[in-house]
Amino acid sequence: MAIQEYGITVPGKPSQTSIVRRKEQGLVAGANEPAPIRTRSLSILARVADSIIVYDPKPLSEPRVDPDLLTLPTIPRVLEVFRYNAVCLEFALGRSGWLRGWALSSLRILFFSVLPLSAAVLVMLMLVPIFGSLAAIFESITSSAKSVFFTMCWLAGILVFVPIVLGLLGIIRKHLNRAGRSY
Repeated sequence: MAIQEYGITVPGKPSQTSIVRRKEQGLVAGANEPAPIRTRSLSILARVADSIIVYDPKPLSEPRVDPDLLTLPTIPRVLEVFRYNAVCLEFALGRSGWLRGWALSSLRILFFSVLPLSAAVLVMLMLVPIFGSLAAIFESITSSAKSVFFTMCWLAGILVFVPIVLGLLGIIRKHLNRAGRSY
């Protein structure tokens, strides 16, 4: 940090504004102020898990019928009656809101566990044919390499054994010629 005193920059000396700014941020404790307590921040994974598994019940208000129920057309009236009955059942089972909080947290957990699994399944559905094709390509390459190898072995065998056989036949012919037999 550097400040300007009489037009000259003095390195290493903190300016008043930086000290005030750091005090406002809670980084510097004054003489009569206690040192700020630093809390450990949660990792991203812990924050996401905490937001998924939140269980926050809120008390429910007493269910009420729509005041315009009698003026509604038939289908919206039927739907309003179903809605009112469902809200009455929820209110009777859990006035404190525990049922709604439990259902919402269960749905969050389900959503955040099913979504990655379905994404993994979709990725696998794409990767399996690709890797199957690659396996077929590598199998044909392996088959071709084996054919080339065995062809080269056969040629090497011919190139090695033909001279050996011809040499042995030549040696045998010489011995037979010495013995007086000619073939």
